[in-house]
Amino acid sequence: MWDQHHSEARGTKFAKGAVYDKDGSLDSAAVGSYRFNGVTRTDKGHVDSYYQNFPPGTSPTEAKQLILDQLPSDTTELWQRKFATCIQIEYRSKTLARISKADHDLTDGISVALVHTTDDGDLSPDLKSINSSIIGIGYLDSADDAPSC
Repeated sequence: MWDQHHSEARGTKFAKGAVYDKDGSLDSAAVGSYRFNGVTRTDKGHVDSYYQNFPPGTSPTEAKQLILDQLPSDTTELWQRKFATCIQIEYRSKTLARISKADHDLTDGISVALVHTTDDGDLSPDLKSINSSIIGIGYLDSADDAPSC
């Protein structure tokens, strides 16, 4: 389903199936010029993690909505926690629960970290503007289970 909604970066230096959706508004040393990178899949071909990048000036609220736009419509937020250099969010989806029955590498949980990466690749404590996120299939019951960034 991922490949039906995204354009793979072809003829580039990137690994096949790892980078998608060129976006000129993202052209920076911190996040590159693609909306999605680091895409990985389970043995059955389901996407299980990726980085999603955002244009400069994207607020945490806007970043969350852009992430939700990529997830099943029944996705709900379980909890959110702010750390010094990231905001972590845990979501759940009944659609993912159904898929996970067929692909035992998945769960119904989605773990997200919103970050602001500097041009040097460091995580910034400035979380008013989010330029990247790390999204993966996971399952953390509470914010207390969340590792720091």
